[in-house]
Amino acid sequence: MITEYMALAAERKTQLLSQTAARMGVDPVIVEKDLWVSAVLGILFSHPETKDRFIFKGGTSLSKVYGAIHRFSEDIDLIMDWRLLGIGGPDSDPWDPDRSRNKQDAFNKALGTKAEEYLRATFVPFLRSQLPDGATVSVSDSVDQGVVIGYPAVYTSDYVQASVLLEIGPLASWVPSAWKTIIPDVSRYYPRVLGNETIPVKVTTVERTFWEKVTIAHQIAYSNKEIPSRYARHYYDIVMLSRSSFAEAALQDLPLLRSVAEFKERFYPSRAARYDLARPGTIRLLPVDDRLIGLSRDYRNMRTMFYGAPPEWQELEDELRRLQQTMNAIERK
Repeated sequence: MITEYMALAAERKTQLLSQTAARMGVDPVIVEKDLWVSAVLGILFSHPETKDRFIFKGGTSLSKVYGAIHRFSEDIDLIMDWRLLGIGGPDSDPWDPDRSRNKQDAFNKALGTKAEEYLRATFVPFLRSQLPDGATVSVSDSVDQGVVIGYPAVYTSDYVQASVLLEIGPLASWVPSAWKTIIPDVSRYYPRVLGNETIPVKVTTVERTFWEKVTIAHQIAYSNKEIPSRYARHYYDIVMLSRSSFAEAALQDLPLLRSVAEFKERFYPSRAARYDLARPGTIRLLPVDDRLIGLSRDYRNMRTMFYGAPPEWQELEDELRRLQQTMNAIERK
């Protein structure tokens, strides 16, 4: 698919992207980036070297796979099979129940170091060999276990970079997950140009991603740390998921919430996060200080990333307060 796209004349690329964008009601820069995101996922989940070694997760999966949110999510979150990293022996199980907190911390750091080495020595060269001329691949300078794929952009934007960030971590749970399919936006609207073949991806379930995002919001609410930019997306995603057909199953799956919280306690420990309180009765979704003002500003800056007109921030805030009440009223099991 990306090979056929790169073979098009510059004028034809511009036409294809702009016409798709017009039909979708979005900026062409988003359609172009979606094409490259899809191409990268196609490589990872079809090539025998990688297809069984990663799982797709996060906001992009909610949009591309499940259609549960109506925003463009430009990065790719991946779970890496930690066994790729060559850590063996009796102390190699990440979930070893007998490992002390200090030993667990040392294990986590060692695994992170091994992951960086794997990305630099093996993964980056692999991607370079699979992507067309004009694309660049490098280890991120700013994101741990991140890989940046630059692409020759037809359209540019101050907010949407002409690159795809892959955030790849071995410290994440593989379950629950399932094989699904995606298709680039240009192929949905103009199948005769690049074909309409779907791309298989192995992805975490919506329910797990819902609780992952809830625990992100919970951690922010309990801590007093500055909220990173573009984090308003998590609050939007939580509301959209709460409105979706997936919500009931997620809210009934309290064991999955416990699993997500315990995983974060073990592999991303933070006393301020209070993951032990991520349960009915004490879960929080919104900070109670002036950081809400920063979140509303962050949300406004995301405007170009939405398909159609998004809810106003106040609407999200009101729904999050109601959802928090609902969660805290659930009978604990």
